[in-house]
Amino acid sequence: MDFNALDLNADLLRGIADLGFTHCTEVQEKTFAVSLTGRDVCVQSQTGTGKTAAFLITIFQRLLSEPDLRGKQTLIIVPTRELAVQIEQEAKALGRYLAFTIGSFYGGVGYAAQEKLLKDGVDFMICTPGRLLDYLMSGKVNFRHMAFLVIDEADRLFDMGFLPDIRRILKKMPEDAPRQTMLFSATLSPLVRNIASEYMRDAVEIAVSPQQLTVDTVTQELYHVGQAEKMSLLLGILKREKPRNTLIFTNMKSTAVEVAQRLEK
Repeated sequence: MDFNALDLNADLLRGIADLGFTHCTEVQEKTFAVSLTGRDVCVQSQTGTGKTAAFLITIFQRLLSEPDLRGKQTLIIVPTRELAVQIEQEAKALGRYLAFTIGSFYGGVGYAAQEKLLKDGVDFMICTPGRLLDYLMSGKVNFRHMAFLVIDEADRLFDMGFLPDIRRILKKMPEDAPRQTMLFSATLSPLVRNIASEYMRDAVEIAVSPQQLTVDTVTQELYHVGQAEKMSLLLGILKREKPRNTLIFTNMKSTAVEVAQRLEK
């Protein structure tokens, strides 16, 4: 489907065109069919399928076209600082011709700039759970005008131990206020479905399977080892394979620093 067939706001279409988007991806087309009507959606979709634009375009269009939503806010909850910054950049690019204030809020940095943004007024809040709870507990954020809630990479949020934080945040949401909730996850596990049924209103479930789960030429190996054995195993693999280039992922910034230092030694 062509974006022009969606009858979107002209200035929003300008932002979409500037990014080189012409046709909707599968997840976007299926999401728009439901989300643009205001219904909650629970979407299974991998990273890289266009899901971020799916929820951003939905929210922009509804804010621009529905008078009752003018002045309302959007909350997007994500697992990591990096994803918060990425979504902020995409939102600003899509909304470059629109008069919305967009900001990301995450830990590991000072509070001053983020608190100033909150004080001045922000339409789109893209937050990691810990920093959002800090602002909630200190009274710097309330959900009185929150009309949109997005939970992105829900399975990863839960894997990282944020489920209690997510529940605390959701319980702060006004029950009597109309709100559109959109949840995106790589897998719709029983836990994800339970959250959806508990905090969403008659959500429509949308599943988009990747055309190819892994590249055929990639060999995958899994090693079950204890924490203390990981570095020795890594060194053994590097010695055996003698790779020209190596990409190593860690689950925390501090671990990345530690691994790099040990490898240098």
